[in-house]
Parts: sequence; C-alpha cells; structure tokens
Amino acid sequence: MAKTTPKNTTPSFEQAMDELEKILDTIGDENTPLDKSIELYAQAAELINTCNTVLNNAQVKIQEISEKIIQPEYDDEF
Repeated sequence: MAKTTPKNTTPSFEQAMDELEKILDTIGDENTPLDKSIELYAQAAELINTCNTVLNNAQVKIQEISEKIIQPEYDDEF
C-alpha cells in the first residue's frame, strides 16, 4: 500500500504527482460517483497548486544560480 502524506503537511513534488495520477485514474473510472469525482477534483486542484509552487521555486533557484555563473570576458581584438 502506498504511503500517504498527513493532511497538515505539504507533499513533495513527486508525492503530489503520484497522487494526481491516482486521482485522475479514479475520476476516469465510470463507476466513480459524481460527488466523489468533484471531491477528487478539488483535491487535484490543491495538488496542482502545490506542484506549481514547487516548480516556480525551482525556477527561481535555477535563475539565481545561473546569475552567479561568471561569464568569461572576451577581448574585442581578433
């Protein structure tokens, strides 16, 4: 059985993506009742926000690292 993240903690990016896949499988099942699908849709929206936040933070970190890279100085003489 898969480990679940307690409701009061933020899942890692990988955990959120795994949970999103499970939710999509469940919503896609024609036997899933509409009210359950709506509940899962709301959970998916929260997980998507979590993933977007993680990705945005990663993008900022990468940009900060890239800005620290020393660019070589080139002579204008050829």
